[in-house]
Amino acid sequence: DNGGVSAIADNNLPLRGNKLDVWEGGVRVPAAIRWPGGGIVGGGKVSVPLSCIDVLPTLAKLTVGESSSGLGNKPFDGRDVLDVLQAKRRRLDRELYFYHGQAGEEREKIAIRTAKWKLLINGPNIAGGEWQTAKHERFLFRIDRDPNETTDLLSRHPEVADRLAGKLVAHRKLQPPGGVGVYNAGRKNFKAPADWVVR
Repeated sequence: DNGGVSAIADNNLPLRGNKLDVWEGGVRVPAAIRWPGGGIVGGGKVSVPLSCIDVLPTLAKLTVGESSSGLGNKPFDGRDVLDVLQAKRRRLDRELYFYHGQAGEEREKIAIRTAKWKLLINGPNIAGGEWQTAKHERFLFRIDRDPNETTDLLSRHPEVADRLAGKLVAHRKLQPPGGVGVYNAGRKNFKAPADWVVR
């Protein structure tokens, strides 16, 4: 995405952070959906955190009637969220994960968000289980009450941070070594595979 107002750093205020971050200012974006025949009408507001990974499971449920857990033997990362869009549900008990590693494994940004809490960790790769070193910045927020991420509650709720960090470490371990390359690395000598088509 090359759009937006990239020369102005404060175009997402009052949210903290910006693009290429895991703060709310880097991951929260507005969306508009209209489908009057499907029970999604104008004037509504959805405050439940949804993700682009929810689009396919929702459309699959609508079009082919498949379970929102996946098609065939391949599970979806997202969820069918039609009930939320139709205002039949006001809450989803789920975890959303955010990751940015374009600065390399020594300066990763990773976060987990639940309906109530958000834990952010900036620093070296946490897949080995280390997330509380001097090289790691750690923040914990009651994201349901503090969407602007102004009050760090890490020292007051270390048990919540430990629980969420365990989930975050497990999530980070899912990425294979070298799974997300650093932007621009190797581009100079890159040759597209023969089956790539650009139209």
